[in-house]
Amino acid sequence: IPAELTDELINERFNVPTLEEFKEILKSNLGKNKEAAAKAMLQVKIKNRIMEQTNMDLSEKFTRRWLSEVEKLEEDKIEKEVSNLLQDLKWNYIKDELAKKHNIEVDQNDMRSKIDATIYNYEMRNGQLSDKDYKKVVENISTDREQMYKMAEDIKTEKLLNVLVDSVKKNEIALNADDFKKKI
Repeated sequence: IPAELTDELINERFNVPTLEEFKEILKSNLGKNKEAAAKAMLQVKIKNRIMEQTNMDLSEKFTRRWLSEVEKLEEDKIEKEVSNLLQDLKWNYIKDELAKKHNIEVDQNDMRSKIDATIYNYEMRNGQLSDKDYKKVVENISTDREQMYKMAEDIKTEKLLNVLVDSVKKNEIALNADDFKKKI
């Protein structure tokens, strides 16, 4: 039998004084989630539009040879990877040029925030780390050059897409939940 939603139950389970306050918190969180999803969708559309409108000749022959000789991939893997790699190379070049144009840089505070967010996400899935374990994870991440490079690139991409989203003219429309799901 489902419990009746009362102020007492809400306070006991969620540490929120009243049912009305709890509803307001839920409403606010749903709004924030929808805004984040809409922003992410806009970022993808902007990136795709930039990729479509940018003509760039990348040597497929060179890329295939590189995948074969350097990455030591078999021909069937090369067939699967060459298109994605060419798209990644194109996006990385575009991203770096736009980041320069918009003076986007990644600093130590950005990296620290990204490391903290990574650890927070880990803790949300696996439980809180002790101070000792936290410091060990930070050290492991900080000394892994490949992981640090990837984080820096992720931060640069995020900053660039935020700048691009802010720079485009938006036509905001109200959607009900079903229409919103269809758009995503």
